[in-house]
Amino acid sequence: PLMSGAVPHLRAALHSFAMTRSMVDAHEARKALVNIAVRTGDKTTVWEEWESLVRLTSGSDTCCKCSCEIDGIKGTRSFCSHAARGKLMEHFIQNYNGSRHYADRSFTTRTFKSLDNYIQQSLQESPCLLVSLLMTCRSVFYFLLPESGGDESVTVKQSRDEIIRATIQLLRHPSVCVTKAASSLLALALSCNSSELSVAYVQGVEKSIEMALNPSFENAVNQVTENRFDSFADIVTTLSRMTPTFGADMLEYLLGKLQKNTASSVAAYRMIVTIATARPFAAQKQADSIMLLTKATKDVDCKGHLAATLMKLRQAHLFAKDDREDVQTCTGQIISEISDQWVKYKLACQALITGNVNIASDIFESILSLSSSGDSYLWISALSKICMAENETTAKGCHGILTATPSLYTAISYVESLTETVENAFGFQIEYLRLRIDFLEQCMSLHNICKEMRLSGSVPKTTVRTGLHLRNTIKLFYSLAGRYFSLYKRYGLFLSQQSLTALRTCHAICRWLGDACRKAFPEVTPKAEMDSDETWPHGDKLAPSSLLLKRLNKVVFESLDASLDLQIRGAAMTETLDAILMTPYPFPRGLTTIKNMLPSNLSLSIDRSESDDSTNDTHDCDLHVYAGTIFTVLANGKISLPTVEKANLPFFRILLWYNIRLIDAEAVTEGRIEISGVETTKDSTGDNPMEISLLPCGRFVAPLQCQAPLVDGAYIVEATLGCRDVRDGEWELPVEPHTTPLLIRVSS
Repeated sequence: PLMSGAVPHLRAALHSFAMTRSMVDAHEARKALVNIAVRTGDKTTVWEEWESLVRLTSGSDTCCKCSCEIDGIKGTRSFCSHAARGKLMEHFIQNYNGSRHYADRSFTTRTFKSLDNYIQQSLQESPCLLVSLLMTCRSVFYFLLPESGGDESVTVKQSRDEIIRATIQLLRHPSVCVTKAASSLLALALSCNSSELSVAYVQGVEKSIEMALNPSFENAVNQVTENRFDSFADIVTTLSRMTPTFGADMLEYLLGKLQKNTASSVAAYRMIVTIATARPFAAQKQADSIMLLTKATKDVDCKGHLAATLMKLRQAHLFAKDDREDVQTCTGQIISEISDQWVKYKLACQALITGNVNIASDIFESILSLSSSGDSYLWISALSKICMAENETTAKGCHGILTATPSLYTAISYVESLTETVENAFGFQIEYLRLRIDFLEQCMSLHNICKEMRLSGSVPKTTVRTGLHLRNTIKLFYSLAGRYFSLYKRYGLFLSQQSLTALRTCHAICRWLGDACRKAFPEVTPKAEMDSDETWPHGDKLAPSSLLLKRLNKVVFESLDASLDLQIRGAAMTETLDAILMTPYPFPRGLTTIKNMLPSNLSLSIDRSESDDSTNDTHDCDLHVYAGTIFTVLANGKISLPTVEKANLPFFRILLWYNIRLIDAEAVTEGRIEISGVETTKDSTGDNPMEISLLPCGRFVAPLQCQAPLVDGAYIVEATLGCRDVRDGEWELPVEPHTTPLLIRVSS
C-alpha cells in the first residue's frame, strides 16, 4: 500500500521535472519514468508513459537541432533529443516485453499501430526523427507472432504491410542514416514472415536499392559513397539468403556497373562479397564476369574483395575435384599481388571458413615468419596446423584422419599457450577443436568397424567387442551432437550468425550419422532406440555438407534396410564417411575471431529464514536437511556491462538452473571437495528455469526452491546462469569459477 501510494506522486514529480529547459535533464527524468512503468508492470501506467513518449515525436520540436550530418559520417555531435528518445523507446519495448512468447500481446499490437501512424506522418521530417521511429518499430518486430485470426490479426497485418511499403520507399532517402535504419528494419521484418514473402516486396527493394546506388557509380568516390553501399548490407544479405532471384539480379547489376566504371567505391566490391556469401550459387554463375573484373580493376583492395568472392565459389559444389582451375589460378594471382600482410591474414581466414584450406595453408605459411610477437606466431601456427589437418581429410577422407589428428592436437596446445597471456579469450576455439578431433576419431572408429564387417560378412553380436563398439559409436555420435549444441548455447549469444549456422550444421551432421547408423545396422540397435518420431535435421540448407546429406538421404538411405546384404550396407556407410570428410566442414567464423569474454558474478547462499532450526547443525556443511524436503537457495550476482554490450541480441531476462550432485563425504570431512559427477539428482528447473528481471544496474537476486535428494549423503549445489533474449533464445552466460561451493548434508 505504501509503494502504491508513493508511485503516483513520484511519477507526477518526474513529469514536472521533465518540463525543464534542459533536454538532458528531461531525458533522464523520462528514463526514470520508463523504469518505474516497467518495474510496476501496471498496464495503465505502461501505456500512459508510452503515449507521452510517442507524442513528443509529433510536437512542435520536430526539427533536429543536433549537428548530425545526413551522409552518415561519424563526428562530434551535440545531444540529440530524437536519438535519445528513440533509444529510450527501444529499451521500453524490449524491457517490458522481455521475450517474444512472453510479451504483452495487447501492448505490442497497440504500439505497432501507433508507430505505423507516426511513421506515415513523419516521412518528410528530420533524419534523426525518422531513424528513431524506424529503430523503435524494428524492436516491435521482435515480439510479433502470427495471430490465430480475428480483427487483431487483420489490424497487425495491415500495419505491417503499410510499414514495410513505407520503409522500402525510405531506402531511397538522401540520408545514409535513414537508409541504414530502413535496411535493418526490413531485414528483420521480412525474415520474420518468410512464408508470406511477397514478390512485390522483393522487386520493390531491388528497385529502390538500384535507384539509390545509381548516382554512387557516377559520382566521385568519397566517404558518403562508401557509407551508401554499406547501409544496404542487412537487407541485401537477408533477401539473398531468402530468394535466389534477388541475389542473382543484384550481383548482375553490380557487375554490370563495375565493368563500366572499375574505379567505383570499394564498398561496391564489398557488397559483391556479401551476396556471394549469402548465395554462392549466384556467384558461381557469374564466375567468368568476376574473373574479368579482376583483370580490369587496378585497386588492390578491390581485388582483395574479388578474391574473397572467388573463394565463396567453393561452397557451390561438394568436392575439391570440382574446383575450376582458372578460378584457383586467378585467386592465387590476386593474393600474390597483395603486399599488406593483414589483408593476407584476413583472406586466409576467409579461405579456411569457405573450405579453401589449401589456399589458407599457403597464406598462413607465408606470413608466419613475419609475425610481430610470440603470441602472433603461436596463433598463426595454430591456424596453419588446422589447415594442414583439413587438407588431409579433404584429400583422403577417413585415410587422412591418422595424420590429421596430430596436427589438431598441436593446434590446441598452441592455443592453450595463448590462454596464459590472454584469459577468457580462447575457450570457444579450444572446445571446438576438441569436438573436431572427437568427431574425426568416431568417424575412424566407425570406418574400421564397417571394414571389419565387410571382411567377415556378418553382423557382430552385441555381446562381442565389435558389436559393443558399433553400438557405442552410434551413441557417441548423438553425444557429439549434444556437445555441439551445448557449445552453441554457451557461446552463441556472442557469435556471428554464420558461426551459429555452422554450429547447427555440425550438430545436424552428428545426429544424421547416428540416425544413418541405426538405419544401416538395426541388428545392433534395440527396438526402443529405433522408434523415434524425430526428423533428420538439416542445419544450413545451402552448406555443401547439408546438400550432401540431403542427396544421400534420397539416393542411399531411404532404401537401406536390414534386408540388404551386409557388405552393401557396410560399403555404403564407408563411402558415406569419406564423402562427408571430403566435403568442406562448416567452420564457424568465431574460430578465427578472438573475443575476451568477461565472466559475470554469481554467488549462492542458504536462506536460513525458512530453514528448520533442527537441521541447522552446519559445522561441516552449509546446511543440514532431511531427505526430500524443500530448502531455499539465494542466488545473486551481477552481469558485467561488456557482456551486455557484446551480446548480438538484447536481453532483459535472467535464467537460473540448479543442480545437486553427490560428492565424497570423507573428502568434505578432510576439507577436500571431490565431485563424483556420477550420481545427480534431477534438475527440478528442467526445461522451465527460474526467470527473473535484470535490473538496470545489471544486478539480480532470486530465490531458488530446491528439493533435497531422497538418498542420504553429502551433496554440492550448483547453479547455471543464463539469459533469454528478445527473440526467445535461451543462452548460458560465462560465470567466474566458484571459490566456496555450497555444501549440504542430507539425512533421513
